Amino acid sequence: MAGVPSASAFRRAADGRLKRMRLRNRGGLEAALETVKQVKGELWNAVTAGHSAPDKKEAFLAWCDRWATPQLGNHFPPSEELFAEIAESYHRVVQTPLLTERQLNGLLDREGKAWSARLDGLIAEIEHQKPFLARPGHLVVLDTSALMEGVFFTEFDWHALDPAVKEGPIRLIVPSLVIEELDELKRRGARQKAQARKVLRTLWELHLPRPTEPAPLPDRPEVSAEVLLDGGWHQRQPNNDGEIIDQAVAVHELTGRSVLLVAGDYAMLYRAATRGVTAVLMPRLDEA
Repeated sequence: MAGVPSASAFRRAADGRLKRMRLRNRGGLEAALETVKQVKGELWNAVTAGHSAPDKKEAFLAWCDRWATPQLGNHFPPSEELFAEIAESYHRVVQTPLLTERQLNGLLDREGKAWSARLDGLIAEIEHQKPFLARPGHLVVLDTSALMEGVFFTEFDWHALDPAVKEGPIRLIVPSLVIEELDELKRRGARQKAQARKVLRTLWELHLPRPTEPAPLPDRPEVSAEVLLDGGWHQRQPNNDGEIIDQAVAVHELTGRSVLLVAGDYAMLYRAATRGVTAVLMPRLDEA
């Protein structure tokens, strides 16, 4: 059926507006931002240090060892691919064969420029998360099963979900992996295909070209839906359930606020409990 958006359509429409870098410290966004800026400043000192290429090489390796890895490690978990890239860059420079002064200078110049651009991207990524933090509302992360098995999300009374969200605005957060799973379910059996198409089409019509910005549900102005994209350096968990739970943990870490994970099956509730995530069961249509 024409008109049903794909997962890639959501990503293209977002255009990088909101991606999430995992944090180690709850609510530590500002501290992380200042550290990234400081690490970038030290990079400049390293790549301009001394007058000889060997001096610059030693300064760059020291930056990797004494600044980039430990300082960024205070704010971002080691699972982020950022740290693998730092290690690759370090070994690329330290294991260089005998190079002329000009060749070594060229290599260090390329590494310095590449890392300056990467850190600028990380700063922008963190800056883009500030509106996410400023938005009011109870944080509710949706699992794919909640959208597939439960009462249709635009028709459900979300304030009746749990006492913790009984009053006040509610933000329904749809991880990008959920969009991808819905995209895959469009190719399954007739019932799953129809439901996945309906959910994707409704989300798309709510957001149009801005899926990462909250869109109020029809006739429910206090409830909004938004898509949460992966960060550029985010490394996903090996299984989808673990990744969605990890996304809920990440939202909690980023905001420092309580988060509810909503699922349509008990297995997901049990898995979430092992991570300390508060999870609730989405009522099915015949149970609501």
